[in-house]
Amino acid sequence: MIRNIISLTILISFIASCSMVLNKTKEYKELYSNGELKTVGTLKKNKKTGCWLYYNSNGVKIREENYIDDKLTGEAYSWYENGQIQTFEKYHEGMLVDTFKVWNKNGKMSSLIVRGDNGVENGVSKSWYPNGILMQKGYFHNGLLDSVWEEYHDNGQLSSIKHYNKGDKVGKWIYLQENGDTLKTEEYKD
Repeated sequence: MIRNIISLTILISFIASCSMVLNKTKEYKELYSNGELKTVGTLKKNKKTGCWLYYNSNGVKIREENYIDDKLTGEAYSWYENGQIQTFEKYHEGMLVDTFKVWNKNGKMSSLIVRGDNGVENGVSKSWYPNGILMQKGYFHNGLLDSVWEEYHDNGQLSSIKHYNKGDKVGKWIYLQENGDTLKTEEYKD
């Protein structure tokens, strides 16, 4: 009986140690030639897991990502060297989902795109000039241009109005000069 208990204890210890080896996590670090940290994160079974940080050669953090089983998951951010946020993204099992935002170096938003759970653009899309003036806005439906799309001159004046129906050009399109006068119109059949 004692012999069986000892054998069982040894077997359990062996199984536990094998499990620890198989599930072993280790820190990953990569350095630039100047000795500055380039990348730091955790590997589990040689796959990225948890928070991963990326730095430029001056030691400034430029990217933060989260992984589960080597797939981007959750929020990810990137920054310009001046510390200003550059991008905000959300991932699900490696797929870009939800809202994707981009800012210019001056801190003004330059684009915003909404995606569905399938990673395809589905919802509002906007982009701005570097001075913060709206450049264009419109909508996507399952990755296709849909509804009204408006484009603007860099002075803020409307430059065009375009209509789409699930990717197809429809209705009256109007192109405008910077002073607001109509430049031309086009008509598309539904």
